[in-house]
This record gives sequence, C-alpha cells and structure tokens, in this order.
Amino acid sequence: MKAVVIGGPGFTKNDLVDADYIQYEIKDKIIATVDTSYTGDFGIREVINKSTDILNELDVIHEKEVIQKFLGELRKDDGLYSYGEDEVRNNLIIGAVDTLLL
Repeated sequence: MKAVVIGGPGFTKNDLVDADYIQYEIKDKIIATVDTSYTGDFGIREVINKSTDILNELDVIHEKEVIQKFLGELRKDDGLYSYGEDEVRNNLIIGAVDTLLL
C-alpha cells in the first residue's frame, strides 16, 4: 500500500485522522482527506474523482525518485547501473536488474 486517502462528508473523517483510531503505519501513509457530498457508492466515486490529481502527483514523485537514484549511481561509477541495449540485455539474462528504465 503506497497511500491512503480518507474521504466523506462532515467532520468525522477529520476526527478519525486526528485521533488515535488508525494504526500508525497506515496513518503515516495518509496523503489527503477529501470532502464529499455523498456517502455510499456515490461518495466512493466522488473520493476517487477528487483524488485523481493527488494520486497522479504521487506517481510523478516516484518516477523522479527512480531517475534521481539512477543519476546518483551514474555519478558513483561503481557498476550498479548499465545502459545501452547489449549491456542491459545481458544483465536481464543473468538476472542482475533491479529496476529497468525504458
């Protein structure tokens, strides 16, 4: 689980987040609380619609972290990276690839 979005009408969602009702490992993953006009199925759809931008930002941040890690490995020059079709293909064959960027 990468992230948690809490949503609903009224102040109950805020009380839930602010109090100690949620286990700390899950609480640390809360990235947003979203106000909704509805409960039930319509409320869930509303939370998803309102969270799209927030979740897209999370993907962009993850992609930036992966690129930064790759560039950091390039600067170290200790062999923990490879690029070029032949070199990457050989590393894939021997199972020496942790992350593949295309």
